[in-house]
Amino acid sequence: VRRVEHVAALMANDLEDAALRMRPEVRTTIDALRAAGAVAAQVTGSGPTAFGLFPHREAAEAAAARIPGALAASPV
Repeated sequence: VRRVEHVAALMANDLEDAALRMRPEVRTTIDALRAAGAVAAQVTGSGPTAFGLFPHREAAEAAAARIPGALAASPV
């Protein structure tokens, strides 16, 4: 897997629907991540944290600056 779009296509979380039923406000964060340019966004594990996958770090940093409580991180 070499392209962000390929990684996005592999992302899945079977617990996301249940997490969003319990914490529907997390949907707002997922929508904000996508609106800010995330190629994909979803709940981590059973929630309530959400993350977005961006094409490059600069896009993630710009999104984090606009979304309250967000931070940009890179894979190790």
